[in-house]
Amino acid sequence: MSEVLLKEILNELKGVKTELVSLNRRVGKLEEGQARLEEAQSRLEGNQQKLEVKIENEVIDKIRALFDDREMQNHRLDRIEVKLENVIVDLGYLVTKVARMERMA
Repeated sequence: MSEVLLKEILNELKGVKTELVSLNRRVGKLEEGQARLEEAQSRLEGNQQKLEVKIENEVIDKIRALFDDREMQNHRLDRIEVKLENVIVDLGYLVTKVARMERMA
């Protein structure tokens, strides 16, 4: 082989080596980015679990309390309606009685 050909091969190999070094750097950066993404995902999963626990412990209890309160209010309203119906019946009776007394007088 001629010396010129060997120099060309050597130059080509140097270029390939340079590109390989560059690719290695880029792969290293990609691996670092991947590690950061995995850490961020891990933190998000932890935060999600905390939120789920908070929802289960706090929000569901509050919803139950609101439902129980609504049931109590419905029960109170039912009792008030019964009393109102009794008052209406009594009022009807009294109006009738007063009307009879007025006719007698």
